[in-house]
Amino acid sequence: MMIDWARDRLGVGFRDDARAIGCRDDDGELVGVVIYDTFSSTFCHVHIVGSPGRRWFTRDFLVHAMMYPFRTCALPRVSALISEHNEAALALAYKAGFVEEGLMRRGGSDGDDLVLLGLLRDDAEALWLSAKMIERSARRFAIL
Repeated sequence: MMIDWARDRLGVGFRDDARAIGCRDDDGELVGVVIYDTFSSTFCHVHIVGSPGRRWFTRDFLVHAMMYPFRTCALPRVSALISEHNEAALALAYKAGFVEEGLMRRGGSDGDDLVLLGLLRDDAEALWLSAKMIERSARRFAIL
């Protein structure tokens, strides 16, 4: 359900190994999803999809979004590909700790160049996964 919701909004498909974490508003409506796919023993890709104009990607949600690849899956890194023209998504990724690692020329479905970003587990642990951050966010979200 969450993966279909994200696919409908983003207009691209996800791989068969895709997993998702979603955020619902107070009315129970899905407002944002983080998709993880293309899993290997060393990384996965991360995709963030949200309803336009909705503020859902909070610090608490980010903690939980980071827990899945780094704590549950024990991956050493995650990667993201973002259109060079998607300034909002790039700003969010940089704020979350992602670092630019390269450029995939004409890699987007519309021919846009894609910025390759990466986040290492050590950096995510320092920024988002301290015991204090997890405890704080657990008051708002159930940790499963």
